[in-house]
Amino acid sequence: MRVEIRVLGGLSVQLSTRTLRLGTPKQQAIFAMLTVQPGRLVTVDDLVDELWADRPPRSAIANVRTYAANLRRTFEASPAGRGVIERQRNGYRLVVDPDRVDVFRFEVERNAGREAVSAGDLDDARQLLERAVARWRGPMLAGIPLGPFLTSRTVAAEEERLLTVELLADVQLRSARGDLAIPLLRDVVARHPLRESAYLLLMRALFERGDNAEALATYDEIRTRLVTELGVGPGNNLQDLRRSIVASVSHAGGAVTCPSR
Repeated sequence: MRVEIRVLGGLSVQLSTRTLRLGTPKQQAIFAMLTVQPGRLVTVDDLVDELWADRPPRSAIANVRTYAANLRRTFEASPAGRGVIERQRNGYRLVVDPDRVDVFRFEVERNAGREAVSAGDLDDARQLLERAVARWRGPMLAGIPLGPFLTSRTVAAEEERLLTVELLADVQLRSARGDLAIPLLRDVVARHPLRESAYLLLMRALFERGDNAEALATYDEIRTRLVTELGVGPGNNLQDLRRSIVASVSHAGGAVTCPSR
């Protein structure tokens, strides 16, 4: 059996050399539920809750069984797909190795990268974390209707992605590759404009590149956002870094002119 499943940026299934069409949005949501829990029984009740939350139609159970049967037929049209979706008495199970699903490959590479950082092997850590981050083509399960379970799963996965990007940026900075971190961090702050940890790393990267004015403008940006949207100022780490940059510029006898935006 040769199946490759991608969920990091939309749902895509490759079976041998064929890309499968999974049908209606609800069928895709059912397959997504199975995919993020490979090898585990997902009950019909779980699927009903995910598809309709608190307002299932009277035909909900029959509908779920129809959707699942359609998915099984889609896979079993190819010998390589037989047995991928296993029907059990009260639910369904996806029979694939987690290594065939990109989100679990991401987790393996992320964990290995963290271990390499702890061991002081920054070169291995950088390569592992770069591979992990590169697996993300967009938001997890983009375009799939998400119920409560998948919403929770995608929110948690996005936080893990952000932490991994920030760890990679830190490793790049410690490896004198801070220029590589800047576009990654700009993307993070564009999507998560109140994330102080990403702003801190971006300021570090800009400062180490010698872009003092841009680093200070970045501080002003997050300060304005925090004050305007949350009514609070930047945390101590951001304030300390700003003071260090200003002191460094003053010590060098330079003047900072913030770039126009």
